[in-house]
Amino acid sequence: MKNRFLLLMALAASVVSLSSCEKETEGKTRITYYPTIELQGDETVYVNKGDSYVEPGYASFLNGEDVTSQVTVVSNVDESKSGVYTINYVTVQNEDGFDNAATRKVVVLDFDDAIEGIYVLSDDSFRDYGGTVALYGAAFEILLISNGDGTYNVSDLFAGWYDQRAGYGSNYACQAVMEISGSSVSVDPTDTFVPGWGDSIDDFHDASYSAGTLKYQVDYAGLMTFNVTLVKQPIE
Repeated sequence: MKNRFLLLMALAASVVSLSSCEKETEGKTRITYYPTIELQGDETVYVNKGDSYVEPGYASFLNGEDVTSQVTVVSNVDESKSGVYTINYVTVQNEDGFDNAATRKVVVLDFDDAIEGIYVLSDDSFRDYGGTVALYGAAFEILLISNGDGTYNVSDLFAGWYDQRAGYGSNYACQAVMEISGSSVSVDPTDTFVPGWGDSIDDFHDASYSAGTLKYQVDYAGLMTFNVTLVKQPIE
């Protein structure tokens, strides 16, 4: 009898608790709408140095309303200087203070420069790790950007091995300064840097440049050698 009485008391308390919750939340349930933004055109745009950047466009909506005119655009693009730039697009905030954002990359290059430009990794490129050879397996893109003095900033001396192939991201690309004079190519290891590991290459050797084809070898971490062939691509 006692157990039945305790069970009835517990059930009654549950009913009271549920009833109280229903009253507290009654009329307070609502849907939150988040702003969206969509870039039109390509996420990476190539601009001939000296030409004007032409915005491909973007669109933003909030709960079915077109709020494109309220998007804030911040750009550091300088069409007079070769380089990689970004344009950030930030939407209006919703009533809860949430916004949305998108980024477009703008690459300014001298389309007439014989060396500066986009290079694609040849399918015979490979890494030798203590005698074990592995092909890259994809035509990764690398940028060479002129400094105007015969040297070029290379986006990744590893040619995408860690950044793109392994998917580690740009912090694991080997940033480098490369000097090209005729067929002669050189890199000072002290002018290289891998942000993710905070180190540089061991050596750069067996390098040459001819008619848009760049070949070289990179020794790294005392363990491996990257054998790279890059071919310059036309920009359409």
